[in-house]
Amino acid sequence: MIPRLIIAILAVVVFTGSVSAQVRGPIVIDRCVLKIRDHIEVSSTRAARIVELKIRLGNLVQKDDLLIQLDGEIAQANFQVALQNATNNVEFRYAVKANELSQKEYQRAIQLNEEIPGARSQAEIEQLRLKAERSDLQVEQAQQHHQIAQINRELALLELKPYRIIAPISGQIVEIHKRVGEYVQPGEVIAEIVSMEEMLVEGYIPLNKAWQVRPGTPISGSISLPKLAENIGQRTSYHGQILLVDSTIDDLSQSVRFVGVLENETGLLRAGIPMRIEIHNQQAAHP
Repeated sequence: MIPRLIIAILAVVVFTGSVSAQVRGPIVIDRCVLKIRDHIEVSSTRAARIVELKIRLGNLVQKDDLLIQLDGEIAQANFQVALQNATNNVEFRYAVKANELSQKEYQRAIQLNEEIPGARSQAEIEQLRLKAERSDLQVEQAQQHHQIAQINRELALLELKPYRIIAPISGQIVEIHKRVGEYVQPGEVIAEIVSMEEMLVEGYIPLNKAWQVRPGTPISGSISLPKLAENIGQRTSYHGQILLVDSTIDDLSQSVRFVGVLENETGLLRAGIPMRIEIHNQQAAHP
């Protein structure tokens, strides 16, 4: 009887522990700070003069929008030549026609000798055969020349592309360092773009709770300052996930740094805004 009672008590304890793990509340971290996730410096890979700026400070741009046009007249001329060569198939068409004629002459000579033995000498037959084989090779050579012209066109296009500087990400223009007419060197920054679609949030987890958190753990955040939250208003809670849980412990605070990402669907979050982050228990979020 007593062993059965002990087993029953242990079962209740295990069940209670399992339930408590399932319903463990979120870890709340105050005084977290928002940071920019994507801040891109747009630079040139060519030494050239700026002939056109398509952007102004504060402009919103989409990925692959044209931002800056550099002076690429020589590259443009080379591309036009390569394009003309790539679309010119006269050599190939001539080789095909010449091959058809050579093959017909050779076949007629053979047929004539079959009908009238000795009508064409063996030397003439061999010359016609050699001419037909040479015309086959000329067709192959013309095909290769056309393929090389296609490759040269692609190379010329690749040489032309760096003179058109496009947006690497969607975002807002926050700095413009150059003006039309100025020369830029390879690697020199011309403008800067900041993406506001997602924001990083950074804070510190108490050491005794850090073991519960790992990359991918869902989080939600709200602005710590009530007045600021009221002014922003449109969205009171932002959602995301943990990206990093640091492997180093801060000795003074006995905490571990974490970095998460929050979706900024309204675009109203800004770097430096203090946030209150709730780190949700994965067992509760995904039973």
